[in-house]
Amino acid sequence: MKQTRLSLLSDLGRMVWRRKIWFLVPFFFFLLFAMLVLVMMETPALMPFFYAIF
Repeated sequence: MKQTRLSLLSDLGRMVWRRKIWFLVPFFFFLLFAMLVLVMMETPALMPFFYAIF
């Protein structure tokens, strides 16, 4: 079985759509936002902005 990078996200999207568990959508958005912040914090040029926020 060949896995793609976005297969996890597509599987989660199909699960939410089929089982009608819409209350998980904000949780998934928060997880995506947290991952984006963690990736951006590794960039040295953006570090001073995150220190100012937190």
